[in-house]
Amino acid sequence: AAEAFQRSYELAPRPLTLLNLASAYQQVGRLVEAAEAYRMFLHEDGITARQRRDAEEQLAELEPRIPRVRLRVLGLGDGDRVTLDEYQLSLAALDELYPVDPGEHSATIEREGRAPRLVPFTATEGVQQDVLIDARPESWPAPVAEEEAADEGEPAPAPAPEPARQTSIAEEPAFWV
Repeated sequence: AAEAFQRSYELAPRPLTLLNLASAYQQVGRLVEAAEAYRMFLHEDGITARQRRDAEEQLAELEPRIPRVRLRVLGLGDGDRVTLDEYQLSLAALDELYPVDPGEHSATIEREGRAPRLVPFTATEGVQQDVLIDARPESWPAPVAEEEAADEGEPAPAPAPEPARQTSIAEEPAFWV
């Protein structure tokens, strides 16, 4: 139904279609998109006071359910590229909380000359969490030179994904300073 409402809204953008789209997203666990659809609905012209009140109530109930994640990267380099799922993040905004849908996600650090470092994690409804990624050079396996891999007749193996480490604020040095 969510896909049908999305197509319908793209063809004929009507406020009530947005309201139905928000509800459908919410029912399938796409909470971030549901909240966005409710916000878009609330900016539409021609909605009744009751529709506005209902949408505001739905959004108020939905917001605390949305998981939020903060990526904490140790040893971040100037040329590193950080992605959360498939979205590239600004390095300047890494310490911010990002809303994500409940479920499986991954953070990736890409550094020139190194295999990408993938950190899978699970976001739980209503939970704010930090995901720690160790990108310090000493923690990253040394790259295999292309000549060595070619001599062996196989490509260099990618490092195994590391599990996400969730930290509490009390584990952060800044907390104790």
